[in-house]
Amino acid sequence: MKYLQVCLAELLDEGVCKQSVFLFPEVARTRLREETVQKQYRGFWQTLQRVHAKEGVRALYAGLPAQLVRQVNSFVVLVGKHY
Repeated sequence: MKYLQVCLAELLDEGVCKQSVFLFPEVARTRLREETVQKQYRGFWQTLQRVHAKEGVRALYAGLPAQLVRQVNSFVVLVGKHY
């Protein structure tokens, strides 16, 4: 039982917290890579500023639910392997 509590705490720490904090650089990187028609994004910080100004803070975390589902799936495989 203690092992499962530690695993759940690690999932919350490594999965939810880390993905919530470090997702916005992925959004900027994706915008910079996918942007082909108009050159409206010139750099990392300029992309973040423009997305925040035009679409708000929520746009910086647009892919968070999918990222969390992926994190949980890989964590379940990891725990299943060691349990």
